[in-house]
Amino acid sequence: MLRKITKYSDLDERKLMNIYSESNIENAEYFFPDEKCGFKIVSDIGYDYLSNEECESDYSLEYSYVAN
Repeated sequence: MLRKITKYSDLDERKLMNIYSESNIENAEYFFPDEKCGFKIVSDIGYDYLSNEECESDYSLEYSYVAN
């Protein structure tokens, strides 16, 4: 499903991130069933290291890699 977004205020960031995350998981499982690396959300509040501030519209991600 495609939606045209004409105003940033019409954007639901959480819903968009959930859809993006689901599609990434499905694509990785289909195209790379043995690939064991990636990112996962570890916190709903992100942190901007440049400004030293927490940001509620961002997420904290963790990268993990498991070697065979």
